[in-house]
Amino acid sequence: MNEEFGFEINRPFYLVSRQSLKKVMELQGATYPMVYRYVKGRTAQQWYFDGTSKTIKSQQYKDRSIEI
Repeated sequence: MNEEFGFEINRPFYLVSRQSLKKVMELQGATYPMVYRYVKGRTAQQWYFDGTSKTIKSQQYKDRSIEI
């Protein structure tokens, strides 16, 4: 657990929209993140907190991240 940011390190999670229909953030084709309908098991929709770089990284595209 990273106390400064409040994330569990290297544990996958979803960035869920407050819109209806269970929309989540997805990295489509290793480009820009977009909001799509949730699909069970799709790794492009899973993210994790990297404690070393202090960024949120894509589970599928490990070289892509969101800076926080």
